[in-house]
Amino acid sequence: MQGDPLSTLQALLGSLKAMIRKKKNEEEEEKKKKKKKKKEEEEEEEEEEEEEEEEEEEEEEL
Repeated sequence: MQGDPLSTLQALLGSLKAMIRKKKNEEEEEKKKKKKKKKEEEEEEEEEEEEEEEEEEEEEEL
């Protein structure tokens, strides 16, 4: 005999739930990485703008 069909379905369901959970976690990690990268890029742009402003102020003083 092949075994209890209900147990087989429950095992498959458990496996599917684990796979879905893993995929969701991976997607969340990817979102966090993208958000962090975007924030770093914005901070870098802000620093560059501040440097440019400082250079302009120095030129005006001369």
